[in-house]
Amino acid sequence: MIDILGPNMKAQGVCLLSNFSGLYHAPRTPLRESWAYQEGSTPSDFPRVDERTIDLRLATQAYTTIDWERVDSQLWEVLRFNEDCILRVESFVSPPRELKVRLDRKPKDTMTFDTAVQNMMIWEMTLVASDPWWYSSTLTDTWQNTGGTGIGTLTLQNLADTDCWVQFASNEFESTQTWELPDGIVTGK
Repeated sequence: MIDILGPNMKAQGVCLLSNFSGLYHAPRTPLRESWAYQEGSTPSDFPRVDERTIDLRLATQAYTTIDWERVDSQLWEVLRFNEDCILRVESFVSPPRELKVRLDRKPKDTMTFDTAVQNMMIWEMTLVASDPWWYSSTLTDTWQNTGGTGIGTLTLQNLADTDCWVQFASNEFESTQTWELPDGIVTGK
């Protein structure tokens, strides 16, 4: 794990610099259809969700040349073209969220000084998240049929900015049972 921002920033010799983008909203492309002789178009309720690209500037720095080479090498062990790494964001109001990212193209390595003398490098890079959604821990609720009525209520809250779907699971049944699960009940946002 490399902390690039926050209270432990630079603890491993890497920090996030200004002018980063692509972290907030998943890229969406509105879809529209038009028919023969239609004036204008008809928008779809379901925009296409594209991959997410994130532009970052990271600095690697250490006190000695040997330490800087170790820090810089560690960064490239984490950021790769052929394997995802986890970008984690923590907040005071929500649980940590994670996004799987990998290098999208060769990082810019424009140098204005000798890294062996300064023991520092600024890397401009673009990361890609093929799955553009941030994920946090799974929210769960349970219900146990203790009264024998067979009716129960589960309360779940969607804290995300996009629609999510409930998945139902159970332990092994000891007798034959029939379950009816509602589809798409929304009681407020």
